[in-house]
Amino acid sequence: MKMRLFLKFAILNSFLVSFSQSSDIKNYISIPEEFPSYQYVFNSLDIPLDFAYDENFYQFVQKYKKNKRKIYLKMLKNSKDIIFPTLIKGVMDSKANYIFSYVPIIESGLNIKAASRTGALGLWQFTKRTGKYFNLMNNKYVDQRNDPVMSTIMGLKYLKKLEKEYKNNRFMALMSYNAGSGYMKRHSDGIYDLSFLISSRSRVKNETKKYIQKILLMALIGENHRFMFDPEIHYLKNSSQGNFLIRLDFSNLQTFESISKKFKIPIKELRFFNRQFKRKNPNFHFINIPRSYLI
Repeated sequence: MKMRLFLKFAILNSFLVSFSQSSDIKNYISIPEEFPSYQYVFNSLDIPLDFAYDENFYQFVQKYKKNKRKIYLKMLKNSKDIIFPTLIKGVMDSKANYIFSYVPIIESGLNIKAASRTGALGLWQFTKRTGKYFNLMNNKYVDQRNDPVMSTIMGLKYLKKLEKEYKNNRFMALMSYNAGSGYMKRHSDGIYDLSFLISSRSRVKNETKKYIQKILLMALIGENHRFMFDPEIHYLKNSSQGNFLIRLDFSNLQTFESISKKFKIPIKELRFFNRQFKRKNPNFHFINIPRSYLI
């Protein structure tokens, strides 16, 4: 009797597994099918196209794609009027790789007030050490890590430096932005193969394995609109009317109040886009003003 029950359970279990697997096959959609942007994104970062079929990355995409799209949409809605166009203008002006624009999206969600528990600040989440390395001012008057224009200039400069360091290998530059160049050189074991680097065989820390996959997934989502997918994102990315921050040089020092009056910009808005200043009426030469107030 026990043997019969065991056999019945085994047959039922086998049927359920078989049904589950056939259901998975039916619902399966590949990355190239779901994200026609994959060729553009992968080619931009020197990643072989067959990485789209990497099992680890596929599982990551399936697990996080809905959540990341929600985050991306929220980011666009909050930043499309000024901060997002400012970032894209910085990328174009520096002639950096366009996919590098996804670094501050992952780092801060393009929240210029972003601050981590470790003390990293701003769009690009620069630490004091990294900010100092790139000569970003930080004293009792100003902390340029909070400057959306200057931090973008330096963030892209840093990525281009890492790109050159890895002989134009851009995904290694991105991983190094997260983990540090020295760390990646020691822990990659000289194997610059992304499938290997995100696998359990790699000595690279999990944080960095997830970081590069987050950037790739966010870029796949964000660039799908180029291929007539995702009209909502297409609309948001093209509705900013070119209003970005312009960095002006004031040779004669002025107050926020005088600049606000001169350009008819609300002082609250002026301070918001110039969070690098630690005092209400600082001594400064450069200040960020939305283009719409200058035309």
